[in-house]
Amino acid sequence: MSIGENYLEIVERKNRAAVRSGRNPEDVLLLAVTKLHTVEEINQAISAGATDAGENRVQELLEKYDRTAEPVRWHLIGHLQTNKVKNIIDKVVLIHSVDSLKLAKEISKRAIAADKVMDILIEINIGMEESKSGVPAEDVESLVKEIAAECEGVRIRGEDPGPPAGTILAGYSVHGHVRRFRSGGGRRRHNRTGGKLHLRKEKLSLILNGIDCMNVRKWRKCNGH
Repeated sequence: MSIGENYLEIVERKNRAAVRSGRNPEDVLLLAVTKLHTVEEINQAISAGATDAGENRVQELLEKYDRTAEPVRWHLIGHLQTNKVKNIIDKVVLIHSVDSLKLAKEISKRAIAADKVMDILIEINIGMEESKSGVPAEDVESLVKEIAAECEGVRIRGEDPGPPAGTILAGYSVHGHVRRFRSGGGRRRHNRTGGKLHLRKEKLSLILNGIDCMNVRKWRKCNGH
C-alpha cells in the first residue's frame, strides 16, 4: 500500500468514527506528523489530501518549510525553546507545546511584531514524568489566567495533555478557554491524548470523545508492518 493509499484509508476510518459519534467529519482535523519523514514522503500525503503537517523539531520544520510541492499548514508539536520562537513565528498556524508564562510571553511578543495572533495549546504533564515537558495539571488554570492577562499576541485554543503509558482517554469537559481531559486506566491505545495518537484500525476513541485534532504518526507504514 502506498503512502497516499494509506493516508486515504486513515481518512476514511476517521470519517466513519466521526459519523458514529454524531459529528461532522469535516470538523475533525487530521494532522500528519512529519518527524523523520522526507519531503518526498510528505508530498505523497499532500497529494492524497493532507492539508496540515506537524513537526517536532524546529530545525526539521525549517528544513521542510517551503519545500513541499503544494502549500501545507505547519504546526509545531514538539518542545519549543524561547530562543527559537523567532524562527517559526511566521511559519506555523498552531504551537502545541506551551508550558510556561515565559514561553507564552515570547510567543506573544514575536506574534505582535509579526502583526498576528498565534494560536497555542497548553501542554500538560499529567503523570509528572521527568522525561516529558509540560505544566503540572494542577497549575493549568493559573497559567491560563496569567497568559490571558499578559499575552495579547496569543490565543489559547485548548490543551495537549500527555498521560503516562497505560492510560486511555475516558472523556473530556470544557473549562474556560481550555478543553480538559480525564484519563482512566486500561490498555494503552495511543501515546498522547488531545489528538496525539498512533492510529490503529479500530482505535478512534479520540473522535468519539470530541477531539478536534488527530495527529497521525503512522501514515508512512504500509500493510501493517
